[in-house]
Amino acid sequence: MARWALLLSSWPRAAASRPPKDVFDAHLSPSSLTQPVIDQCVRDVSGALAWGGRAAQGPFVLTYATEIPQPWMLGRTAALHGLPLVVAGLGMPGWNWWEGVVIQKTASPRRAAQLVQSLVGDVPLALVDSGDVLVVNRPSGTQRRGLDRMGRTVLVGGECNSWPICYLPWYEADADGRRCLEARGACMPNGGVTIARSSTLIDFLRAWRVAGEATLASSNAAERGNDQSALHHLYANRSKFPSLTIHVDWASRFSLQLWTCKGGAKGGPLRRPRGGPFEYCHHATHEPLRRVAVSADGTEVAFNESREARGGRAQHPIFIHSNGYHFRLKDPVFAPMLARQDERQLPTQLFDQPVLLVESYLEGKFRPCSVCSLGWLSNQTRYPRGGESPRTVSGGATGSPSLC
Repeated sequence: MARWALLLSSWPRAAASRPPKDVFDAHLSPSSLTQPVIDQCVRDVSGALAWGGRAAQGPFVLTYATEIPQPWMLGRTAALHGLPLVVAGLGMPGWNWWEGVVIQKTASPRRAAQLVQSLVGDVPLALVDSGDVLVVNRPSGTQRRGLDRMGRTVLVGGECNSWPICYLPWYEADADGRRCLEARGACMPNGGVTIARSSTLIDFLRAWRVAGEATLASSNAAERGNDQSALHHLYANRSKFPSLTIHVDWASRFSLQLWTCKGGAKGGPLRRPRGGPFEYCHHATHEPLRRVAVSADGTEVAFNESREARGGRAQHPIFIHSNGYHFRLKDPVFAPMLARQDERQLPTQLFDQPVLLVESYLEGKFRPCSVCSLGWLSNQTRYPRGGESPRTVSGGATGSPSLC
């Protein structure tokens, strides 16, 4: 039996809203999309997506979401900044925070990246968490040029906390990690925002899965199948994957993680239990919110990368990730940004933006690929059998439910 199949041992009792076991089994598999499936999807969805012009520059936003949170700030903000959206796994079983889901979070996104590449070529692709990531700045010219030159580089978000256990000694022994620990606060990789060109992301997700399968044999239950644990293991052993160059976005040039950390009494590491075998591990005092500034009209978010509030260089990250503590997005500093994203302030046409769905299970049917409008997705979540129109629910247009 394949190791990923072990995840099926706790399969829930049959429910109308859940896919059959064999469908979920295939969803977890490491297989690639076959050429006939790709060809059929290209015929089915390319006309509805309209991924041309400025949108084709990316980065394309890919997320694995078993359900759409309401309000879906990732969807709204990606559309507001003109970034194309891809959702994998809608309608598949969800999970609790303590459950290891690296297999589930890498299998379908890898095939989604494969489909994106078949549709629009080797474009920059950002794999992000669905419920706590926002697009806060339109990519600058400098950022776009950096994305164009990424080649085989994978850029993962940087945070101050080691999770699910303390891996700090690994980074103290690593030359790159040591340089970061001496100068910055966000040195630990976080997979909530991972950016690469689509061909590179396909290979990275395969490597992330391999690292995740290895953790299933760990003596520490916190590590088994955990996506963050697998990422730490992959980064520590990145020399085994010479075709990939994995970097941590320590300076928050492309993504900012909002987790706050407190160092020990003498500035050393601080370990805090989270429950059972899980623990937080902070290598320094780090409070990102103190160095965030938002323009009065909410259109620009800046972050000062230096530990000194008045020193260093201001960055304008494309993404903000409120990992762990989602409520930090409600901090008063973000008020102008959130006011701009209020549905009453958004143009109706925004909710007409097409969203590519990959491997969804909706209304009792598995679909390898389909296209929905952003407005229809919002309506489907709240009223799965119809009801109020998306225009009434979210301020958006009705879109084309028949495509979903």
